[in-house]
Amino acid sequence: MDYLRPTLFFSINKNIKNFSYQIIETENKKPDIENKDKTLSIFVNPRTYNFQYLDTKDTFCFVAGSPIYNEKINSNLICSEIIKNKNSINDFILKLNGAFIILLINKKDLSFKFINDRFNGVHFYWANFDKIFYGSGLYFDIFKKVRLEKNFKLNQNSLLQYLWMSRAMDDATHDNFSKYLMPASILSIDSIDLSLEKYFLPNFKKTKRTEKEAGEEYIRLLSQSIKRQTSDTEKKNYCYFFSSGLDSRTVSSAINNNGKESTAMTVAFSENLEVKYAKQAAECAGSQHQFFRLDKDHLEKNFLPNVEICGGLYSTHDALFTGLYSKVRNTGDVIFHGHALDFWHFGNYLPTEFIKIFNNKTHIRKILELNNLEEDYLSMNPLRLTWHGKGMEFNKLFKKDQLGSGKELILSGIRKEIERGKSICKNNYDFWEHFLICAFGRHFTNINITSKMTNGIVRTPAYDNDIFDFYLSIPNKQRITDEIRIYALNKIKNSKLGKIPTANHGFPAGYSDIKKTIFQIFRKIKRLITGNIAHSQPTLKDRTWPNLDDYLRSSQFYLGEINEALQNKELKNSLEVIDWDYLEAKINRWKEGEDFDAIFIICLVSLSKFLKLTK
Repeated sequence: MDYLRPTLFFSINKNIKNFSYQIIETENKKPDIENKDKTLSIFVNPRTYNFQYLDTKDTFCFVAGSPIYNEKINSNLICSEIIKNKNSINDFILKLNGAFIILLINKKDLSFKFINDRFNGVHFYWANFDKIFYGSGLYFDIFKKVRLEKNFKLNQNSLLQYLWMSRAMDDATHDNFSKYLMPASILSIDSIDLSLEKYFLPNFKKTKRTEKEAGEEYIRLLSQSIKRQTSDTEKKNYCYFFSSGLDSRTVSSAINNNGKESTAMTVAFSENLEVKYAKQAAECAGSQHQFFRLDKDHLEKNFLPNVEICGGLYSTHDALFTGLYSKVRNTGDVIFHGHALDFWHFGNYLPTEFIKIFNNKTHIRKILELNNLEEDYLSMNPLRLTWHGKGMEFNKLFKKDQLGSGKELILSGIRKEIERGKSICKNNYDFWEHFLICAFGRHFTNINITSKMTNGIVRTPAYDNDIFDFYLSIPNKQRITDEIRIYALNKIKNSKLGKIPTANHGFPAGYSDIKKTIFQIFRKIKRLITGNIAHSQPTLKDRTWPNLDDYLRSSQFYLGEINEALQNKELKNSLEVIDWDYLEAKINRWKEGEDFDAIFIICLVSLSKFLKLTK
């Protein structure tokens, strides 16, 4: 197997009063040992999770991830400080930075707490029963456990939310026993009570800055984050997944500016424009560059491990980086990437639309008015992009007499997140942003981080408290111009980085939205005059991901999985509001070339296989 399984699983047997524990290090095995003679069993893959623990007379503490304290990654010190400050744990946790999950057990009464970071940097799913508690970084592992419980049921709400919204809303999972731990949370459990509290709430107050002021602050904070996340005392080789976009370039420059040697890794199905521009940008930033060519059947070959890491809550299509371990392990010990910097600082999931000139979409965006938050998010949900006219008709998805019920199942999740945000959101745009940040780990692109973890230890520069606070303070109108990231790109290392094109649009990455629009107009005029298609915008073949419609239609493997999903009785019985006859007929016409929504199809396939593998 050319991948590591990112296993992190906790089992707490509440029947065993004399505290004892075992920590089982595993690489690719699932947690399959029943916890019968130990109070605590932890299954962890040390190749995917840094971890440390401390066992004292009265307290046990376990820390996984890359937490930062006093500007350094030092989990040993953090374990000691947590135990020392256990009676004022909320105050101490506010001093921690980075991504982590913490378990703190009072050995006297066997009460315990799980504490996570403010980014869902380490996923945590949990289920509490009378005699046992389960916690897991992979939903797949905990779902297999709760499936065995009496009165187990699938959760139609979350199943439908995932298929339509590309995410389950709030803290819901696909079963009636487990929950997803929202960020910046303390989950406390004793023999009688269970409680959840937040130790940090985001602040949406905006700060007015000039482009230069904001850009310089962004450069400083990103460099500071890299310095913190490379502060291990042990010497490490750093590498990062590198596309031709803005975030990879600024991250690579920040790494090299901190005096760390690094290697850029670009993956694609062919040596296309993405690879060409990424190589130029990586070398310009001072890094070595490696190109990893993906096999034509890369997604098929890694489908089953991706079903496990996606857990029916993410699409396997978005888990692109599984299956590269043999290549990555010879390149670096710690893997960086640019996740979250785009949708934080570019605001590309805000309710916006691109302005059109002569019916052609430009690079200039405007913010849309939000009149009815529930209905607007249902119809313009940016994670699903259902409003892009992909041939998916919401009203026809449901049986005629179930439309209201189906719609209500999705709206109920939106309302729960609105309720969570009432104490901090001042307007509809705050709420829209809150939908994203109240559960970072549920963003559909987050599974990319998990797929990168199948290759080793991963760290995310965006998961930094100061960068997060800075992003929240940027006015939305300034974000959608992307001027802050563009300024940083042109200034962080040298001006040459911004002059190298990106495969997203073929223009230099350092161009403003207005400048890109002007050059877009001239490019089209050239194409019309000369008839030369070279004066066109890059296609999906020029970028990392393939065209999903073409990929699925041409794959006998996926066509077989689609047919299997449409015959999955457990799935169909659980989603009784869906008009399965309509759906099957629509997908059959899609196979022949009719427009439909390929994202919906791959989500359906991922969910169906998840249910089958967990039986």
